[in-house]
Amino acid sequence: MAVTGCSGGGAEAPVRPGATTSPSTTGSGAGEPAGPAPKPSSTATAARDDQYTFPEKALPSSKTEALAFVRSVTITADGFGAGFRRADPYEGDPTRWSVLGRDCLWRREPLPPHVRASLTREFVKPGAGGKEAARVKVTVTVHESVTAADRDMAVSLETSMRCPEQRLSTTERIRKLWSRGDSHGGMRAAISDDDLNETGEYTSGNGVWNGFSWYKYRLGPITLSVTARSGGGETEAEEAETTTGVASGIGLVGADIDRRGAQRGKQLDDKGAGDE
Repeated sequence: MAVTGCSGGGAEAPVRPGATTSPSTTGSGAGEPAGPAPKPSSTATAARDDQYTFPEKALPSSKTEALAFVRSVTITADGFGAGFRRADPYEGDPTRWSVLGRDCLWRREPLPPHVRASLTREFVKPGAGGKEAARVKVTVTVHESVTAADRDMAVSLETSMRCPEQRLSTTERIRKLWSRGDSHGGMRAAISDDDLNETGEYTSGNGVWNGFSWYKYRLGPITLSVTARSGGGETEAEEAETTTGVASGIGLVGADIDRRGAQRGKQLDDKGAGDE
């Protein structure tokens, strides 16, 4: 699928290292559909076949195992660029996740039955010279199946298009959101089986609006969600550097999930062969 909605600018999408990036479609306004996709080339097809994923057979079988898995995923502060470090607090409550209500307010709610584990970790890049800090939040979620993860992606797209302005708390807001989604069948060389991204503006309630980006990827039954808030007072070049660093960091996390899935899948295959 290639869906766009809301208004605003685009975001730099992470690409798997070594993959060939093929042309992508873009939206130009609220609810305005993307243009027709170009005819796939052999290089584009090869890139799509080389995306990160996680085999469903390697899915952690219990909530305890799933929580151990999300904690094991390697996420380093410097992967998002120089100056980032762990925030305080660093980890969110693994028994809850964020849900966007009908009133467009984000709330932390208990995990539903179809989610086995979800863990959010936050990183901060302190501002210098009176500038606000840049922040990155990374959430890895284990769903009960590929179907459940795919359904979660669809819900995320629907809610983001439903609420072009959202409240993160009583004072924090995001607005002018522009969304798009690309499944594995799209022409763009993304890093995963399915992906969404959204860009807009964020304010802490002080009346100053800064850049905001949200990315969500599905790797088999695993979803990877990342939000990035630019620091206030950044120059255009500094903001672009932060965006590029975040894109690179997402690629590193996706690579680690892919590697762990391949390892778990091989261990299961070896065990199965040994039982024969």
